[in-house]
Amino acid sequence: MEYQVKTAHGTLFCRREGSGPLLLLIHGVACDSEFFREASAILSKKFTVISYDRRGYSRSIPAEGETDFSVWAHADDAAEIIGAEPKRKHEEEICLEESELQMNGAEEQSKVKDGQNTGFFVAGCSAGGAVAAALATKYPELVRQVFLHEPLMRGSGELAAEQDAFWEKLHKSAEKHRIITCMMHFVNAMGGMNRDKEGQSMEQQSRNLKNLELFLEKEMDSFSNLKLEDFNISVPVTVACGSDDKTGMFHRSAYQAAETKGWKHKIVPGYHNFASDEPEAFAKCLTEVFEDEH
Repeated sequence: MEYQVKTAHGTLFCRREGSGPLLLLIHGVACDSEFFREASAILSKKFTVISYDRRGYSRSIPAEGETDFSVWAHADDAAEIIGAEPKRKHEEEICLEESELQMNGAEEQSKVKDGQNTGFFVAGCSAGGAVAAALATKYPELVRQVFLHEPLMRGSGELAAEQDAFWEKLHKSAEKHRIITCMMHFVNAMGGMNRDKEGQSMEQQSRNLKNLELFLEKEMDSFSNLKLEDFNISVPVTVACGSDDKTGMFHRSAYQAAETKGWKHKIVPGYHNFASDEPEAFAKCLTEVFEDEH
C-alpha cells in the first residue's frame, strides 16, 4: 500500500506491505524506495515492511523554502513515519506478543519490560545507514534493533584523509555541475559494482540523477562532516559489509566504525548496492539478524 505522511517539513511518500514485526528500510544516495522493492516483497512474508523516499527524493516533496536536509532532519522524518503507523495495528501486535509471552514464562516477560521486544527494526544502506544511526541515537525509544549496510561513517587516520579527498573531488565536480563525474566518484569509492544486474528504467535513472543532485546540493555537507562520536546507540547494532568490495572506501569505513564502536560486524554477499543487487540474500540476512536479537 502506498501512502503519504505529512509533516511540518513536507510530504513523505511511503510504501507498506506484509504483516508481522515492524521494519523500516532507509535508502541511500542516488536512489529512492524502489531500491528495496524486490527485497521488501520477500521480507513482507515475515515483517510489516515500510520503505519511503527520503526528504526531497523522488516523490517526497519538501515544504516550500525548506532548507534542512541534514542527517538529523532525516532522522526526524523517520520518527514521523514510525509515529504515523496506525495505533490500532501496533496495539494489536503488542497484545499478541504479550499473550504469547505470558505462556512463555516470567523470563520472557522481563525482556519485554526491559524494552527488548518493542519498537521498529530499522535497516539503512549507505547514507540511509547514517540516517538509521541518527534515528537510533535521537529516538532510542522507537527503535528495536539497527542494521547498517556500509553506512556513510567518518573514518580515522589514513582513511579519514582518503575520505576528505573524496568529498573534495565531489565538491569540485558538483560546482561544475558534472553530475555523471560525481556518480563515477561514488562508483570508485564503492569498490566495484554488480555488472550483471539488470538495468533500471529510463524514468528511474532520471529520478536517481535528480536525487544525486539533491544530495550534492543540500545533504553532502551534513553527511560528510558526521563523526562517530555523534552516534550514541543503546540498542543492538549490526554493521554489514560486502564480500566483493573490500577495497572500497565505504566498506573499510563501515568496518572501522564497527570496530571502534564495538558493534557486531558481518560480511554479506556482493557490493555496496547489496539490497538492490541481491534482494533474496539481503532479506535472508535481515531476517537472520533480527530473529537472533536474543
